[in-house]
Amino acid sequence: MLLLTTEARWWAALAAYGLRYHTEGTYRDAQGGWDGQHGWDLDERIAAAPAPARVEAVVGLWAVGTLLQSWLGDQLTAATTPAPVRAVSQEWTVHGRLSVWARGRLALTEPHGRLHEWVIATLHVAADRLRHERRAVPATGRDQPTTDREVRPPGPPLREVA
Repeated sequence: MLLLTTEARWWAALAAYGLRYHTEGTYRDAQGGWDGQHGWDLDERIAAAPAPARVEAVVGLWAVGTLLQSWLGDQLTAATTPAPVRAVSQEWTVHGRLSVWARGRLALTEPHGRLHEWVIATLHVAADRLRHERRAVPATGRDQPTTDREVRPPGPPLREVA
């Protein structure tokens, strides 16, 4: 294996490169996805962008979309998630090994609408948390008081899945 680097020592380059492994799935998902069909096709969108400002806009939307999609995927297996919701997500794989990104994508595209109410409620929770964090860490970098408003729970329970 040949590793080109600007590091002064080979072992430092190898250690830095080893950290990349944890983010490889994100690059795959940004492109074609795990099967070449379920990704965001970001590589094609950027190649077609007419100006650098469009690239920035597309990458920004991808980052926010990935955050929200991964949030949904993580929440699907949370202990507080209603059992009927978790049951739907267990239909997607026999081995139970899906990334949070893949679970979020499947939640957004579940064809029977069984997760619709849960997805909307969970995205509202994410929006509330993002608003709260934005107030907690202002652009100045100084802490400012935030409201005491609590984040809503993941919404109404899902109707029983027949």
